[in-house]
Amino acid sequence: MTLTGPFALPLTPRGYDSDVTGTIPLPLVFRYFEHARWQCISDARLGLIDLIHDGHFFVVHKQTVEVLRRIGPWSDLTLFTHFLSAGRSSAAVGHELVRKRDGALIARARVQGAWLGPNRRLARLPQVFRDFAAAQIDELRGGKHIHTHDPTPPPTGHARSFFAPPEVVHPGLGIDADAPSLEPLPAVFTHEVVVPERDLDMFSHVNAATWVRYINDARRAAARADKLPHAQGAGGFNVRTAIHYRHEAVAGDRLQIALAPLPSGALGAWITRDASPEVLCCAAVDTEPGFTPISPPRRRPS
Repeated sequence: MTLTGPFALPLTPRGYDSDVTGTIPLPLVFRYFEHARWQCISDARLGLIDLIHDGHFFVVHKQTVEVLRRIGPWSDLTLFTHFLSAGRSSAAVGHELVRKRDGALIARARVQGAWLGPNRRLARLPQVFRDFAAAQIDELRGGKHIHTHDPTPPPTGHARSFFAPPEVVHPGLGIDADAPSLEPLPAVFTHEVVVPERDLDMFSHVNAATWVRYINDARRAAARADKLPHAQGAGGFNVRTAIHYRHEAVAGDRLQIALAPLPSGALGAWITRDASPEVLCCAAVDTEPGFTPISPPRRRPS
């Protein structure tokens, strides 16, 4: 089988993708990578389209996503996706998000997924899919087509510009991190959220990226309550999240997000439902200080 390297998807973030810093946050990068995976599985060479039409789908089991460079919208990017492994009912892919004009590596990820049938049970992946993945892995062996974290240009941007906000370059921690143990550590803070209908995706459950947004909301609430250092909470960029999804959450679920520092220095998060001890999702979040609004909010006189 002759291939031409990883899948490539052009991408230009829009203005409404940015957060208060004027740059693209990590939960949006989760969504970009998910978009790329949908593009990949729609490729006829993988032999999945008819099965997808019949109700089969991939669900993410674990992923680690790292942002190396916080950039503003309107940058022309390319999102590369390539297989890391493929088994009977599961597959893993790598992602690299690269800026076209200078080759700067913006973000990267390692994602593991399971292939489910219409009954939401594990299903067998077609042999043509596994053959394609094996051939691509062999072609890319040694990483010759994969963008690594080479030295990149210095950050650019203008302090108050919404079109070219200041870029923030992070040191690069790697994507070999894993989510913490399912056994929660003693919490320093617990945040609660009731899942609204708008947070459900096409599978009628909370989307993978939305869990990360819930965790970000929790750590910022913890910082405001003086339960976390400012740089780890409200004043910290989420630069890497390693997350493990175990069970679904749906509209109306009352979720508790317990936070506790991990021995690694990351922040651990464990999400449960309705005070049940069963963990639905857990994550390790690494932060870097410097999260400040590009346009401070106006407050009414007291």
